[in-house]
Amino acid sequence: MIKLTPQLISRYNLEGPRYTSYPTVPNWPHTTSPVQYPQIQEPASLYIHVPFCQKRCFFCACNVIVKKLSPEIGDTYIDYLSKEMALISIKKISLKEIHFGGGTPTYLSDTQLEKLHKEISTYFDLSTLTEMSIEIDPRTILIERLKTLKRLGFNRLSFGVQDLDERVQKTINRQLSFEKILALFLEAKQLGFKSINADLIYGLPNQTPLTFQETLKQITTLNPDRIALYSFAYLPSHHAHQNGFNPKLLPTPKEKMALFLIARNYFLEAGYVSIAMDHFAKKDDDLALAFKNGTMRRNFMGYSPQPTRDYIGIGVSAIGSLSHQFFQNIKTLPDYYAKLDQHQLPIVRHYALTQDDIIRQYTIETLMCQSSLNKKTFLEKFNQHFDEYFKAEQNSLSQYELEKLLNQTQDEIQLTELGQLFVRNICMVFDAHLNKTSHTYSKTI
Repeated sequence: MIKLTPQLISRYNLEGPRYTSYPTVPNWPHTTSPVQYPQIQEPASLYIHVPFCQKRCFFCACNVIVKKLSPEIGDTYIDYLSKEMALISIKKISLKEIHFGGGTPTYLSDTQLEKLHKEISTYFDLSTLTEMSIEIDPRTILIERLKTLKRLGFNRLSFGVQDLDERVQKTINRQLSFEKILALFLEAKQLGFKSINADLIYGLPNQTPLTFQETLKQITTLNPDRIALYSFAYLPSHHAHQNGFNPKLLPTPKEKMALFLIARNYFLEAGYVSIAMDHFAKKDDDLALAFKNGTMRRNFMGYSPQPTRDYIGIGVSAIGSLSHQFFQNIKTLPDYYAKLDQHQLPIVRHYALTQDDIIRQYTIETLMCQSSLNKKTFLEKFNQHFDEYFKAEQNSLSQYELEKLLNQTQDEIQLTELGQLFVRNICMVFDAHLNKTSHTYSKTI
C-alpha cells in the first residue's frame, strides 16, 4: 500500500516536464533557415497531426484549430500533407507504425481519410506496418465510421473519454453519454480491432472520489485493452480557454493524488498491469509485454511498444525525432501552408542532441519506461561509469533515497512504488536544460 504524507505531496508538487522528449521542446531553438531531414532509419514511425476540432474543450492543452465541419478545410489540409510527405520521402520509407492524432482526426470524412491513406501509401512503404492507430472523439463519430477505419487498416482505436460525470463534462465543455461510448466499444469489438483503448484525465474541475469511482466502474465494464490516465495540466497562462471554469473547482494536490491512487487501485483490482507513469494494460497487450521485456519506448505520443529509432511528424505543429535530432513544424496553419508553397519543410524548431544530451536522454527515458536503470548497461552503452558521470546529481538522488522514492546500489537504480508516482521529479535531477528557459510546466501532481 502506497503511503503519502501531506509534507511529501507539498514538497514534490513542483513544475516539471512530462519528458516525452529530452531536451524538452522549449529548449529547442527556433530556426529561420531551411532544414532538411537526415537519412531516416527504417522502419520508422509516422505521426500525422490533424488539428481541427468542432468545439473547444476547456481542459485541452493540444494544438487545435476550432472549425465548423467543412469539406474544403479537410481537402486543403490533405493536399498540404501530401506536399510535406513528398518533400520528406525521396524514396519510399518503410513504416512500422502510423498514428493519427489531433485535434480530432475523425474531423476528416470517410472520403478524406481514404484519400489521405492513399497519399501515405504513395510516399511510404506500408508492407512492414504492424500498427495503425487513431485518436477518436466519441462525441463526433458515428458507428458506421468504425467500419471505414477497419477497412483502411486501422487496428488500434483510442477513445478520448476523459470523465463520464455530467457535472464534470459540463464544466469542461465536453458532453458525452456512457450509452454512446458503450455502443462504439461494442461495435469496435464486433469488427475485430486489435486494441481498443480509453483515455481518462484525473484532476479535472468538479471531480470527486465518488464521481470518479463511478467513471472508473463504467470504464472497466467497457473492458478496454489499455487505459491512459493522464494528469490534468492546468496552465491558463498558456491556454486561455482553461479560464473557462473557476480554478476553485479544481481538486487540491492532495485530492488530485488521491484520485490517481483510487484509479490505480481500481484498475489493478480489475486485472490491469500498471505501466510506468500513467498507463494500464491487459497482461497480453503489446504495451504490457513491451514493458515487461524492457523494450517499451516513450515519445511525443506517450508510451509505445514500437522500438523504432526514428519518428516522423507531419502536419501543423507536428514533432519528429530523427538520428538524434528533433524537429517541430510551424504551429499556425497559414504559415504552414506558405512554407510548403515555397517547397520547404515547414520546420520552425530544430535541435541536434549533444553526447551529453544523448546520455541524459537515455537515463530519463529508461527511468520513465522501466522504473529502473542498470549501471552496467549504462557503462557498456556509453563507456562511462554512471556514478562518476552523474557525480553532481548524487546528493539529490541520496535525498530521494532517504524519502524512500528509490533504492540505489552499485549496479542499479530502482524506483520504489512510491517513487514511481514522482518519476517526473526524479528525472528532473538529470535535466541539464531545466532552468535555461522561462517556460512554465504543469505541476508534477
